[in-house]
Amino acid sequence: MSAIRLIHLADIHLGFPGPTSLIFNASEQEEALGRYVREVDIERAVGRMVKAIVHEQPPVDVVVIAGDLFHRPAPYPRAISRAAKLVRRLVENGIGVVIIDGNHEITSVLHTGSPTTFLKELGAYVANGNTYEIFRDCWGHLPGEKWERLKRLAIHALPYRAVAENTEFSGVRPLPGYTNILVTHGRVSGMDDLNSLHRTAAPVPTELLRRGWDYVALGDWHIHRHQPLRDAPAFY
Repeated sequence: MSAIRLIHLADIHLGFPGPTSLIFNASEQEEALGRYVREVDIERAVGRMVKAIVHEQPPVDVVVIAGDLFHRPAPYPRAISRAAKLVRRLVENGIGVVIIDGNHEITSVLHTGSPTTFLKELGAYVANGNTYEIFRDCWGHLPGEKWERLKRLAIHALPYRAVAENTEFSGVRPLPGYTNILVTHGRVSGMDDLNSLHRTAAPVPTELLRRGWDYVALGDWHIHRHQPLRDAPAFY
C-alpha cells in the first residue's frame, strides 16, 4: 500500500484575542483596524497553512484537527468564517478532513450543541459528542488515486467529551487490516499541568495509546510534536 500523507493539526484557537491591549491602529494595518493583534495573527497563519497544505507535493491525503479549532464554544462570526474557509478549501482540493472537539468547544449548556457541527455541511467528518466514532470506508468521494491509498484507512475519533465522560475505553482499538489513526484531546495520564482554561484536563490513559496504533494525533498540550510516551507513536 502506498504511503498515506496525513497532516496533524490541533489547538488552532480561532477567535483567541490574546492581550486585549494589543490592537491594530490605522498606521499599522488598515484592513485590520481596531482588531486584536493575536486574533488576526492566527487567522493569517491559518491562511498560510492551508495554502501550503493545498500545494504540498506529493499531495496531502487527509488533515486531522485534534480539538480546539475554536477558542470558545460560541465563536464570533470571523472565527466561524475562517473555519469554513479552511474546511471548504481543503475539501475542494480533494483532501479529507476529520475534526474532533476539544475542551474549548465544550459548553455546560448542552442544548446549544457544538460550534463544529456546521462543518459537516462543508464536507468534514466531525466527532463532537460523548461517543467514540470511526471514520472508515468513507473516502470514495476523493480522487481515484487517493481512494486507493485510503480505502484501508480508519480514523478513530475520541473527542474531549468522550474522554471526560468515560472511564472505560476497552472498545477503542485498532481494526485488523487497516491503517489505524487515533485522534483525541486531553492530557496523557501523568501530565498534571493545568490546561489553558486553568483546569485539570481529562486524562487519556497511557494504556490506550499503546494498543498498536499507526499514529495517535493528540490535542490540548501546546508543545509541537511533544511525545508523551517513548513507546507509542503519539504526538501533540
